Amino acid sequence: MSVDMSQFHGVFFEESHEHLREMEQLLLEFSIQEPDQEALNSIFRAAHSIKGGSGIFGFDALTGLTHVMENILDKARNFELPLTKSIVDLLLVTADQLSSILEAYQSESDIDWAGIEQGIQKLEAINPSANGGIEEEQGFGFFESTDGANDDQDFGFFDELPDKPTSSLEDDEEDAFGFFEPLVPAVESSKDTDTQTANTEVKTQPPAPVATKKKSSAGATEGNSIRVDTAKIDGLVNLVGELVITQSILRMATDLADGKLADTLESAIDELSRNTRELQESVMSMRMLPISFVFNRFPRLIRDLSTKLDKEIELRIEGGDTEIDKGMIEKLVDPLTHLVRNSVDHGIESPSTRQSAGKSEQGTITLNAEQRGGNVYITIKDDGGGMNRDKILEKARSNGLAIAPDIPDSEVWKLIFEPGFSTAEAVTDVSGRGVGMDVVRRNIEAINGTIDIESELGTGSQITIRLPLTLAILDGMCVTVADETFIIPLTNIIESMQPSADQIKTIGDDSLLWVREHYWPIIALHQSLNISEAVPNPQDAIVVLIEASQRRFALLVDELAGQQQVVIKSLEQHYRKVDKVAGATIMGDGSVAMILDIESLSRAAQHVKQPEVTHEQ
Repeated sequence: MSVDMSQFHGVFFEESHEHLREMEQLLLEFSIQEPDQEALNSIFRAAHSIKGGSGIFGFDALTGLTHVMENILDKARNFELPLTKSIVDLLLVTADQLSSILEAYQSESDIDWAGIEQGIQKLEAINPSANGGIEEEQGFGFFESTDGANDDQDFGFFDELPDKPTSSLEDDEEDAFGFFEPLVPAVESSKDTDTQTANTEVKTQPPAPVATKKKSSAGATEGNSIRVDTAKIDGLVNLVGELVITQSILRMATDLADGKLADTLESAIDELSRNTRELQESVMSMRMLPISFVFNRFPRLIRDLSTKLDKEIELRIEGGDTEIDKGMIEKLVDPLTHLVRNSVDHGIESPSTRQSAGKSEQGTITLNAEQRGGNVYITIKDDGGGMNRDKILEKARSNGLAIAPDIPDSEVWKLIFEPGFSTAEAVTDVSGRGVGMDVVRRNIEAINGTIDIESELGTGSQITIRLPLTLAILDGMCVTVADETFIIPLTNIIESMQPSADQIKTIGDDSLLWVREHYWPIIALHQSLNISEAVPNPQDAIVVLIEASQRRFALLVDELAGQQQVVIKSLEQHYRKVDKVAGATIMGDGSVAMILDIESLSRAAQHVKQPEVTHEQ
């Protein structure tokens, strides 16, 4: 029987990347002084799984390197080779190399064979007996039959065979490598074979209680989970979105009915609304992933950078189980990497500087995530030197930026997001080229997020990112301007009101609203979007108080049309990018409404001059 192995490539690549992530995490947490035997076993199993799968598929570059790595790990877990910091560092570098090889096979690009040979030589240098040859044993437990013959190779490919003694249960546990069992069920089994298997396991090595518990837990997880392509989840999310639109259409249709029919329809649509909301939450939860998927890459980054910069840094991760939309997780990686690198390079001082300032020689960077209402807040906090206000202002003026003499600190910190802005005294490969922070802000705003900075000289800095839970469906307020309908995300709305004449103040061409002991710049939506026949006088219209990126302003609209849950449709995908518009949605009557880009609208408010506040106001 011939099996097309290419059908299993996708699962192998995905599981191998998971093994490498687990390997890196365990190596980063590994204590040289107090080695964790179970962690060593897990690292060994990860390498063993990758080697076995790569041998099955003929990925020789992976097989050769992981074989030498596996030999070193086997000696370490058998107390024949103590792991030192330099060995752990080399294993981390090898894991990076394996990831690159894996990506090369996945993209069908060229393999760096010279680099692989160098990697093998470095590993062999710390363990000369770890030669690159693959032993005869490596049918990897798949191709051997129970008596050493080839009488049943078709089914022996997928079944774990009992009569080949192994060093421990951990080796046997991974022989199917986790990705073949769900695809092809076992065809033959018998009580005799099961008994023989059990007896063989007892004779080789009794399972330790910890290992037994770990195995049963893994089995339970495998039995209760299934791998689903994200494209299928996205398709389901879109269908739920269409259902929300259909629900809105039915809600409008009830206005055409009367009497008993209207009551019946109203009751049915209320029930449909509840079911739709529950279905939406259930489907959206499928797209939610813990933010630890992003956070877990930073221990390695901190380790490498602190070594390069000769600094002592402790990374603390809090709220790693906070869930966020998968689409946002993918777009968060680059901005967070920039921010963490800046904290290491610019935030945390050298040990001697910290000591002279009365601080501990070891700096601390804290990554925290938490959900508040419909938003997720991510903070990057360090106990470093903080930002220097005077230095930032001096750099801003040298860049030609117009700076008010009494500019508040909150506005000073935002200057670092200007293109080409950097106060680094020297350009390094870590930071200081003036690129990155402006990209960080654009990337965060592209996923409807905001970014704020707090800093105190000599104490440290904190950067807070606020993100919506999901990008697919949002709760919004429908507003009208002339005969057009627009959607404002509810998360940005503080309140709405119809102002009186004494609350409006005019300075030049700018109008401001005096409310809550504060002046709010008034941005007329009809002027921003060039809409005619709108209500121009704020006293005859409605102002919606908006907050975005710690900037507050009042948005002038004609009327409020009510709150509604809307499905976001991308304009760029179907048409083109429109200034001051984040997307579109389909209303219940079939019309299209624009979803406003609050961040781009707020930029117009920053140029409005604020009058001095007096007690007579």
